[in-house]
Amino acid sequence: MNLYTSWENLVAEVTGLGWYTPAEVPAFSFYSEEEEKAIALGTATEIHIPYKYKEVDYLWDGDVYLRQSDGRPHVDAETGATLSAVNVIVQYAPAPVVSNEGHLDIDFFAGGSGLLFQKGQAREIRWQQRDAHAPLVYTYADSGEAVRLVPGKTFVNVVPDALTVTYPVAETEGKVTEMEEAAAKRLLAAALAARENAYAPYSRYRVGAAAQAADGRIFSGVNVENASYGLGLCAERAALSAAVAAGARQFTALAVVGGGAEPLVPCGACRQWLTEFSPDMWVVMGNLAGKFQIRRAGDLLPIAFSKDSLGREGKDGCF
Repeated sequence: MNLYTSWENLVAEVTGLGWYTPAEVPAFSFYSEEEEKAIALGTATEIHIPYKYKEVDYLWDGDVYLRQSDGRPHVDAETGATLSAVNVIVQYAPAPVVSNEGHLDIDFFAGGSGLLFQKGQAREIRWQQRDAHAPLVYTYADSGEAVRLVPGKTFVNVVPDALTVTYPVAETEGKVTEMEEAAAKRLLAAALAARENAYAPYSRYRVGAAAQAADGRIFSGVNVENASYGLGLCAERAALSAAVAAGARQFTALAVVGGGAEPLVPCGACRQWLTEFSPDMWVVMGNLAGKFQIRRAGDLLPIAFSKDSLGREGKDGCF
């Protein structure tokens, strides 16, 4: 949603319509100059938002986040300068599609999760707005305290909660990933919901999967068994097949969940399928207890058979 007017014109218009109701809005808290200098540079220097109508990125240049749209600098039409900000807020919100043209009904009063990026640091936040007359409040997810901003420009990006914003984070013990934990859990939740429809009358072992395409769409799949055991289909391949049938060819992540004490890992055949489409995609592997781990598809199958292995790329029209 973009607003192409000035604050003065907006106030004049709503006043004429009888909508203008002055109210006290709590001010944001800001870091002091000394506190800002003390913020160490983090690894979240590249932020990717896969909106369905365009890809948006923020790149940290050492001083500010520079905004890109579909891989190109997003510039001010008058000055030619690239749009920039020192604070980037991601506000996840329910946004169901309500028309054939793809219009979204964004719920701005549901409250939810989000992210705050500053100097390469990323923190999970919560947002809340009780009604149209209440202020929008951002708090840190871990402490519940009001967020503090770096003095300067701030971009607020309202992102449908079905999408996943990605960024690089530091490697920590037990968590080797550039995929935010909240995003991984959302995709696992989609896989867990799909698992209810698994067809496993022989093994009684139900598996659910959810694949996220590069454009943000999520496709679910379940394991489908057969009396002729060898004809069974794994949940991961079912999810990818559904995605391919809908036109998807590139993927950012896939989650798979099943029973067991440890997170369920894809079989060899499924790893081959994953690397066929996107060797760099994240694979989120979970169990019913909520335990999960994340790896790149290429790391799960480091020496994969690919089209390059055939030695005949382009000769028969298949590639």
